[in-house]
Amino acid sequence: MVVQKPIELEGSNDLENPVCMSFEVLDRVRVDVYALPVWGRMMETLLPHMENLAAYLFQHEVGASYGKSTKHRFIVDCVLSNDAEIRILNVRYQGKDTATNVLSFPQESQRISPTLNVQYSKKGHEEEEPFLLGGVILAKETVYKEAQEQNKSVIHHCLHLILHGILHLLGFDHETACQAQEMETVEGQILALMHIPNPYSVC
Repeated sequence: MVVQKPIELEGSNDLENPVCMSFEVLDRVRVDVYALPVWGRMMETLLPHMENLAAYLFQHEVGASYGKSTKHRFIVDCVLSNDAEIRILNVRYQGKDTATNVLSFPQESQRISPTLNVQYSKKGHEEEEPFLLGGVILAKETVYKEAQEQNKSVIHHCLHLILHGILHLLGFDHETACQAQEMETVEGQILALMHIPNPYSVC
């Protein structure tokens, strides 16, 4: 689900500081990953898979043009958060008082995670600065529950949701059947390169 509105942040003093890691692919895409402590060592497990995912995505035709026609490098933020935080965001920007698995915030947004209490520094407004594509936030409890219910690998499910979120940042949506089919096709193609089963054909 993509959120088009800008974010006003709220600090949360009752949560520990997140773990922060970054990686870069193709000399033009930087991914900044933030994980709340509830994710444990899963962040370290996910990171190399996320790096592969980003490389495949931005070599695929849907992502290959980003950054090539300009001097900009660009950034994607990924926040591994929890149900409580994503519920706050879902209420505020979607009017839905429930947690969801993933939300996407395009470049107009402030840094997306209230618990991180960190602001964007207007990345991309100077030619030499990286361009901010946007951010994706996952809710751990919902993601783990869905993986169990759908008999999927947690890692595979996380990677699918991260891919789904980034595709929203690239302009994909699923408001219509045609849009959904196009988005699902791209997701299936990229996940297949990582030997991950098509999530839409797994019962």
